[in-house]
Amino acid sequence: MKHTPSESESIDNERKHHFIGIDIGGSLFKISECRNCQWNHKIFSTERYDDALIFLKQLVAHDAELTISATGGGSYRLSREMDNYLPCNYQIIDEMEALVLGAVALHDSEMEYPFILMNIGSGVSIVKVESAEVYRRVSGTSLGGGTFRGMAALLAGVSDFKELLELAARGSSQGVDLLVGDIYGSDYSNCGLKATVPASSFGKAGLSSSIPPNCKPEDLVYSLMLMICNNLAHISFLNSQLHNVQRILLAGGFVDGNGMYIQMWLILI
Repeated sequence: MKHTPSESESIDNERKHHFIGIDIGGSLFKISECRNCQWNHKIFSTERYDDALIFLKQLVAHDAELTISATGGGSYRLSREMDNYLPCNYQIIDEMEALVLGAVALHDSEMEYPFILMNIGSGVSIVKVESAEVYRRVSGTSLGGGTFRGMAALLAGVSDFKELLELAARGSSQGVDLLVGDIYGSDYSNCGLKATVPASSFGKAGLSSSIPPNCKPEDLVYSLMLMICNNLAHISFLNSQLHNVQRILLAGGFVDGNGMYIQMWLILI
């Protein structure tokens, strides 16, 4: 005889296949839900964390026994708000631990140790990973995704990340950056530098008292993206050389869906 699950059995079974993870960073409040092996993702601005908590409360409204796994600095800072508002429990997982275990889980079948894990969020952390259990943060920089969004807001009046990517895709840095060709008149062959390589990010803008007349907002955002990418590519490469590691993995909200950054990074590295 075929067994038909009772209502209580169905609820218990759903609970076994219902997971929620959140990552609260300096800029973004990221929510991932897995229900019956189907993943859904939602992103809020961290400064609008109240909207994120309302959304979370709706997700767990009928599952008070669920435990949410939280990571990121904001999971500590907003712990009291989450305690007071959410009808379920949550556990905080150390950010570096969550980062490394996530990378290992995603690349388990092809993972080769050691590797450099570069997490690009609002700021940047560089982690040397020798195994899933042995890892340490070896470097980092404050020039990350938060820098890009903040400076873009000041330069172009836009702070929405998707809008900024669309702007950058239409831009060019030639009217903003001081290029090798602007200084040498051609390639600098002795050092292997092509004429189109930026010698100084935003260098042309500093040659006059005002922004160059042909410079558009999209050019400023593109130049800013290139400057951030150039800086991070060099930092990651130098750390890989310093720690004798050949593999570099990228992670973080800044690279998620940012095909332009990936293309720039691959060329620079």
